[in-house]
Amino acid sequence: MSLRIKKLHGAYLRQFKTLIKKPDLAFAYLLTGVCYGFFSRGEMVAGYCITHTPLDEMISIMQIPTKQRKSIGTEDPFKYAELTGYFINSKKYRLVVKLHMLMKILLHKAAYFVYAYPTDQTNIEKQAALGKPLRIYSGKPDLVIGGDGILLPKSINVEIISKGGILKIALKQAFRKAKRWVYRLCNRS
Repeated sequence: MSLRIKKLHGAYLRQFKTLIKKPDLAFAYLLTGVCYGFFSRGEMVAGYCITHTPLDEMISIMQIPTKQRKSIGTEDPFKYAELTGYFINSKKYRLVVKLHMLMKILLHKAAYFVYAYPTDQTNIEKQAALGKPLRIYSGKPDLVIGGDGILLPKSINVEIISKGGILKIALKQAFRKAKRWVYRLCNRS
């Protein structure tokens, strides 16, 4: 179970772009952040990006229709970063990927993180709710951003969460898993 972690650039970044299957992520935008790929036997099995651009240039924010976008404050745009492109193709590496992502988030200079997801992905919504994010938009995405001839989801949520909220999610998930593990251990016949 050998897993290598690489900062992505060039050909690896292009491979990442095809694996995440997100039409709203332009290759040039991925270059503004730091993307990580997780490789097993030469194949990329997981990855994510943290981009640090002004708030109004973030892909998640740009999916909000222009009228609603104007109401989002821009007091200090660089206290925000965007989490995007998270994918994992192998459950056995989930813990390593999540711990790596948590470490990079906690060490990042941004205090808040922006992300977007389709409203039909209730598992993301349930996980994020543990960290008490602020939902800044829920509705139809601005289709101008869709690229490669692929349509964006019919409805999205765009949320902002603090580092503390992300840490809270990680701790609550770890506690739940430990609780289940102890329960199984204690109830063995």
